[in-house]
Amino acid sequence: NDLSHSGTAIGLVNMGPFAGMGVLQPLLGYVLDLRWEGDLLNGVRVYPLEAYRMLFGTCLLVLLVSFVIALKIRETHCRNIYRPEAEEKI
Repeated sequence: NDLSHSGTAIGLVNMGPFAGMGVLQPLLGYVLDLRWEGDLLNGVRVYPLEAYRMLFGTCLLVLLVSFVIALKIRETHCRNIYRPEAEEKI
């Protein structure tokens, strides 16, 4: 990114984890509900072990996809790859 827009870029990138969790939590609740057998204990849903296995399998899948995506990010060693001459002025 251009140095004059670096603050905006950092703010946009930092939004990713929060947005990801905002999507992931309802997804994991849905995954649990897929295996719910209707059992309640004091008005609280009780999920079988298989539901949790499926939940953690989903977490593992998200982790692996994130890892593969992270491997595809090019390391720039903190250098501006779009305007290298801007680095010399700093």
